[in-house]
Amino acid sequence: MADDGALAGGLGRLGAALHRWRRAVAGAWLALLAASVVWLALGPAPILETESTGATHTEAYRVMRALRDEFGLRLGNNLAIVLPDAQAADRAALADGLRSRYPAIRRLVDVPGRREPALHVLAIEVDPATDMVAATALTNRVRADVDAWEARTGRSALLTGNLAFYADIAHESEAFMNAAEVVALGFAFLILLWSFGGLL
Repeated sequence: MADDGALAGGLGRLGAALHRWRRAVAGAWLALLAASVVWLALGPAPILETESTGATHTEAYRVMRALRDEFGLRLGNNLAIVLPDAQAADRAALADGLRSRYPAIRRLVDVPGRREPALHVLAIEVDPATDMVAATALTNRVRADVDAWEARTGRSALLTGNLAFYADIAHESEAFMNAAEVVALGFAFLILLWSFGGLL
């Protein structure tokens, strides 16, 4: 009980101090907001292209090291399709199909590997004006096209790149959040039932 009294007294003193200096606290908060707005409006806003880490169980992660080691690529916010055994005609057909289907693809380059036997990567540069929601939807459609191409040709293909990571993470997060909401609603129901003593 003594600890509770000391805590209550401390919180009371803190509340009194904040109330006494309320104008200074509010002024500092408003000044910080104004400085943030000015910095965002006038400061440089570079597009940072970084390679994602984590999500180690995903398909995209499993080929990231191969792309760095074999091809020397930094993927940034782009996509890449690894084609271990595709012939030139197969690669060209896949690339032409993706170009024609997706206007957001600004550039698509066939990159050979550094060692023999040469693997190939189709490096896909997505228009930077594409927002993340649209880019994630594009990634999911490209992945479906790659899966269909695999089934049709019998060749292997793996989709990777930062956008593929973001799409995988979004998918995993959605599944996790759905499960978390079910658990949270169950706890909330029990707490409300206990608090009010009945369903009504």
